[in-house]
Amino acid sequence: MQQRSLIATNHFAFASRMHQKRLYVDKQYVTIPEGGLHLSLPGSGQRRSQVQIKTYAKRARFTNQPTPIKDFINFKNMGGNEIILNLENHENLATSELISGMLELGKHDKLYRYNWNNHPITATALQDLKARIGHMNAKNLLQTALVLDRLQIIDAQAWNLTQTNILRLLHKYKGRDMALFYDLFDKEVLNDEGESYLYLEKAPFSFFERLTSLLPMHIAFMDNEQLLRCLEVLVKKELGSERLFVNYIYMKLERTILSFSVSQYCRCVRTLADKGYSEDSTFWHDFMFKYVYYKHKPKGAERIFRPEEAKKIWETLIYLKLKCPDIELMLTLKQLEKFMPPAQQKALL
Repeated sequence: MQQRSLIATNHFAFASRMHQKRLYVDKQYVTIPEGGLHLSLPGSGQRRSQVQIKTYAKRARFTNQPTPIKDFINFKNMGGNEIILNLENHENLATSELISGMLELGKHDKLYRYNWNNHPITATALQDLKARIGHMNAKNLLQTALVLDRLQIIDAQAWNLTQTNILRLLHKYKGRDMALFYDLFDKEVLNDEGESYLYLEKAPFSFFERLTSLLPMHIAFMDNEQLLRCLEVLVKKELGSERLFVNYIYMKLERTILSFSVSQYCRCVRTLADKGYSEDSTFWHDFMFKYVYYKHKPKGAERIFRPEEAKKIWETLIYLKLKCPDIELMLTLKQLEKFMPPAQQKALL
């Protein structure tokens, strides 16, 4: 006669096809063969006994529902006021919950209408966040830098603690993270009048030097926007050796320049003009100016511009000519003027 017993397991799932979310637990049926379990010795001619286990999901009862393993607060579905009310209890929040709440709060104020530095709840939550920075992992440190940027925090100590600990874990970051650090720590915090805070130094010059020293191993894995942002900061702060630019950045631009958008292409040309790079004519005529003639895909297809796009690139190339007079632009400018109406051409001249 078969014996059956019902065994409860610790595994559970939140998934349900019902509109109402329910908790389910795994139940298992264990079937023991008749005669019980016996050993199958070599030469005895007996088959070994097999125990059959069948598992199925059963709705958990109210009295024995398991405690969820990851019972974290989800701030993504909350409004701004609800997030602030939960941040008031910041002392009892996990570090990931505190960072998530402040990140979502920043998303609700994309126009920077409020001063979160003086808000009583966010100010105390920020002090708690500062006290936890030294114990954060690499991901939380990157998110903390995003929090300080989104909430327009002007606490120099918070920025300094963040950059110090980022350098401690710098070996754990990827190319996209390095580009993000360049952007966040170079970006200026503006006041209500649109002026930057002169006394706020997010990171010392040595911080950007450390980032630049590891940049060659990450450039190959960056997309266009990440590479362009790194290039802008390097030129602005006069960082990077000639080897970094020639063997890594310029070679990456040669391979990917045709896939740039018009805005990205104009920013790239203006940045190189500010750097004053005109020594390599092959780089400009065989790669950079090729953007005006050909598309990225399909290969060899002619590129067509709208009048406003052609004008924007035309003005960018004139800016390049003013910065680097020895670069020849006549044929490239004529190609752009094909997409501009006659009235617009006269206005430019």
